[in-house]
Amino acid sequence: MRWDLADFDNYLKSSGATDKCPFCPSTTWDVTTKSLGRTDLDIFTVSNELLNGDGVKTGQTLDSIPFICSNCGFVRLVSYSKIKDWKKKQVKEEDVI
Repeated sequence: MRWDLADFDNYLKSSGATDKCPFCPSTTWDVTTKSLGRTDLDIFTVSNELLNGDGVKTGQTLDSIPFICSNCGFVRLVSYSKIKDWKKKQVKEEDVI
């Protein structure tokens, strides 16, 4: 599935998430490949190993998309599965129209 940078903005707006960085006043975010000058991109995800309450690895991962504050560098991780489900719904709605 191909993505456009506008998809990320639209997803965050539709979910009611704020675009303000929690560490600085910036509202501008970059996705990891944006610095390469591309406007449509294959998603780079970060897989984080999940731990149980005792700190033991569970064997499960949480795939997320890193958004990077263009001002201070704060990294915001957004669930890949949530954005993927939203994108699939958008594509289905376009097919209906």
